[in-house]
Amino acid sequence: MQQTIRLFVLLALVCISAEQAWASDVAYSISTGTVEGGTLQFYSTAECDGDEITSIGSGNTVYIKATPESGYSLVGFTAANITVVRAGDTGAAESRRNAATDGPEVGGKVAVSAENATNGIYKFTMPAKDAVVSATFPPTMPITITADNGSKTYDGTPLTKTTFTVSGQAQGDTHKFTVTMTAASTITNVGSTDNVIATVDGVPVTPGEQTRVGNYLVTTQSGTLTVGKKTVTVASGITAKDKTYNGKTGATIVTTGATFDGKVSGDVLSISGVTGKFKNKNVGTGKTVTLNYSNAKLGGESADNYQLATSGNQASTKASITKKAVTVTSGITVSDKVYDGTKTATVNCGDATFSGKVSGDVLTISGVTGTLSDKNVGTGKTVTLNYSNATLGGESADNYELATSGNQASTTASITKKAVTVTGGITANTKTYNGKTGATIVTTGATLSGKVSGDVLTISGVTGTFSDKNVGTGKTVTLNYSSASLGGTSATNYELAGTGNQASAKADITKATLTVTANANTISYGDNADNNGVTYSGFVSGEDESVLDNAPVYEYNTKADGSGDDYVAGSPVGVYYIIPSGLSSNNYAITYKTGVLTVEAKNIDYAGGTVNEDENGYNVSLTEGTGSANPLPLDEDDELANLTYSRTLKAPGESEGDKTIDGKAAKLYTVCLPFEPLTGEAVRYYTLSSVKGTVLDFEEVVTPVANTPYLVAVFGNANFTENCTDVDVTSTAINSTTADGYTLKGTFTGLSNAKAAGKYILQDGSKWGQVPAENTAVYIPPFRAYIEGPSNDAREMSSSFGENATSINALRLVNSDGTERWYDLQGRRIEQPTKKGIYINNGKKIKR
Repeated sequence: MQQTIRLFVLLALVCISAEQAWASDVAYSISTGTVEGGTLQFYSTAECDGDEITSIGSGNTVYIKATPESGYSLVGFTAANITVVRAGDTGAAESRRNAATDGPEVGGKVAVSAENATNGIYKFTMPAKDAVVSATFPPTMPITITADNGSKTYDGTPLTKTTFTVSGQAQGDTHKFTVTMTAASTITNVGSTDNVIATVDGVPVTPGEQTRVGNYLVTTQSGTLTVGKKTVTVASGITAKDKTYNGKTGATIVTTGATFDGKVSGDVLSISGVTGKFKNKNVGTGKTVTLNYSNAKLGGESADNYQLATSGNQASTKASITKKAVTVTSGITVSDKVYDGTKTATVNCGDATFSGKVSGDVLTISGVTGTLSDKNVGTGKTVTLNYSNATLGGESADNYELATSGNQASTTASITKKAVTVTGGITANTKTYNGKTGATIVTTGATLSGKVSGDVLTISGVTGTFSDKNVGTGKTVTLNYSSASLGGTSATNYELAGTGNQASAKADITKATLTVTANANTISYGDNADNNGVTYSGFVSGEDESVLDNAPVYEYNTKADGSGDDYVAGSPVGVYYIIPSGLSSNNYAITYKTGVLTVEAKNIDYAGGTVNEDENGYNVSLTEGTGSANPLPLDEDDELANLTYSRTLKAPGESEGDKTIDGKAAKLYTVCLPFEPLTGEAVRYYTLSSVKGTVLDFEEVVTPVANTPYLVAVFGNANFTENCTDVDVTSTAINSTTADGYTLKGTFTGLSNAKAAGKYILQDGSKWGQVPAENTAVYIPPFRAYIEGPSNDAREMSSSFGENATSINALRLVNSDGTERWYDLQGRRIEQPTKKGIYINNGKKIKR
């Protein structure tokens, strides 16, 4: 396609005097002349991305943007395709032109050079006059180049194809293309691959894509290269293995030595799956084996390049079939015989069975002899079989031979036993009473009637039964032979007669030992002596104290042999002995053992626990419990008794406590003790400091004192146990603490419901609630604290531990053990700083 564009631009010409030269800043027009196959645009910059220009001053650079139309290309387009001509003019101005400085003469060409040829950008210097620019774009020609196909049968050499076909080339176009193929466009082994064009006229191309090659727009198509399998035949080398007769014609074929006709030299080829068949199944040498290739397969590293011919392969080979060995597994028997003094046996072979015989074959054996193990009477006696003179028979005998070992080795036969009777000599042993009638029988002296002189014969397993189970002398023992057996070296030749044997013997039964032990018992001070019965050891199975005469009687003494002082009601607290006696029995010899009688201090009911009273005075042990609220007991000197006190305060453990104090979970309790409370890291003591509305605020007490009520907080995982013994209680006076109309009080003896009603007690968690008078089961136990408030105030109260502190004045600087305390700037106590900030330690601000 050709397109001609003519653009005329009329500009006003400025005339100047004869003495003036052309000014370089005078603008001159740029016109488009003849353009074939595209368009031209003019710019003042090399990027060609601003506004187009139509005029520019002399000596300035003009940039040309050349854009081809469809069917034309920048390929082959150069500065020679662009013509810039200085436009003509007339008049005095032209006569004054200076060719050296103002460019070529009118009609002369202006030099053009490439700025960015790839994108069609060129440039020239504007002459001192109008310029006309023309251009011609080279045309493109779409063609297709197709690589030719190639094929051959495998021969071990590479297959390539470098020819091709060109379509779409214009008539009369004589251009000869130079084409190269890719390195992968070659194949040697059986299969196929693409025949791919790599370059056209030295230009790299991609199959199916258009590529500019000179003035051509080239599309390439690939061909196919195919190598087919080569046919081979087995020339020789296949053999058959000799085999032992198995009643079948099948042969085992060996193909490892096979040779092939048609195989390329150097290739590795093998064959498998060849089968063979003997002419018949019978024994013979050099028998023909016909080969069958229907299931044969080629192998080896070159196998994929070959196929086996369907005919012309090695047809047969030779091999032998040898006799098969059989063994007699069973079926040979020996007839029982009457004892004749010899070991000779009569052998029967008619039912012999064979291992190794082919199913359906007929095979027999004869000539087998046998020898008994000995000449003596017996049943199931071993008979050793001998095959040295044996022969095989039957219609299949020619295909078999008898194995020299592994044949049925023996069978059995019987000789009848002789009966004997026991005429005397069996005795019974004396025994200790065991509640049963069974007797132990001794047969070593037994005499046997019917035994052959010289034979060694014994008897065992005879049992006996006493006439009754009770103790006695010369008691009759009846003998029983149902489990008896004969022994000795000749025992196998005999059997015991069923009747006529010794019927009985005589023996004694003596008394069994029975131990009677008095059971331990515990009574309170001032009680009468009492026992806890006895324990028996030695009763025979199934018997108990019901078989004894009389009942046990008891003595109580300070000594085990009864030689000390007897215990009576009011005897001192301590340990005494219980001495049993009085039992009797015909079948048992009875022995006695003493037991221990422990006399403890007397227990008296007390509120929340017990008071133990003995001749040494009172010992108070108060724990959780119920009872009336009584005062602490006094000793004989009207002084308070020594006190034993134990109570465990549970820690919160891993779960949430009743209250969080200084960032740690705590369980809350109350105490009021007549001695100085125990202290430790796991426990803190608090007293009432103020009351704000329904909040009871408590202040920590570093050193708790006796006779004072406290609210107690227990921390950590381990429980805190207060455990004090032998504490001298010197005063029952109890301190109290009052704040804002509320008083923290305590009790040693506990308050009944009637006395406790209306008072605040610590309930679950950290709440304080009043004791209801209508619930009589609620009381205040001993050694607890409570709060009394205004009579008209029945609100539920909560515990606070300085959570609302707003200053850091009057902070306690150290713990009771001397360690320095930490506080934050709000006056809240903490264990140790865990985050950056400012803290109070030992009364000073410290940055951590």
